[in-house]
Amino acid sequence: MTTNRNLLLGLGSIIIFATAPLYSEQMTVKADSASYKKQEGVLYLEGNACLVKGSITLKSPLVKLTGEMNNPKILVASGGVLVLDKGRNARIKAEKIEAFLKEKKASAEKNVEAEYSGRKIWADSARYDGEKNIITFTGSCKAIDSTGTFTASSILYFMNEDRIQFKGDVSAIIIFSD
Repeated sequence: MTTNRNLLLGLGSIIIFATAPLYSEQMTVKADSASYKKQEGVLYLEGNACLVKGSITLKSPLVKLTGEMNNPKILVASGGVLVLDKGRNARIKAEKIEAFLKEKKASAEKNVEAEYSGRKIWADSARYDGEKNIITFTGSCKAIDSTGTFTASSILYFMNEDRIQFKGDVSAIIIFSD
């Protein structure tokens, strides 16, 4: 089942981390503790970690940045992650979020919940491919907006086309307007 209903949910906040250099502008970092292992190129932020870059805020109990301090390659946040993107009015929650910054790829694992402009998608996991500009939600997927509710085994969002495809055991409840 494919629709162009503008159910534009996704990994908006992960996309920002995956498509732009993390330190392309000033970023504020706060945590209960932090350690940097220069030889390994790893920065650990533990306890109430909060990263703010532009309109994006990432909060997590544990954040690991791998790569040079001013040019990390991998971001891993775990233990219950919340990413808010005020610029896009979007948010995503997951147990773990991992972004491969140079490859423009990202993933969210366990209890994924994405919200964008009053629309929501829940899934077991989500993956973003920045080269193809596609987000794939998998495992017990549910999408809700003002026009109805869709469930499927997977949801593919083709961002360049603003097209959503539901696959596997698809069902829908559509709300008709007056």
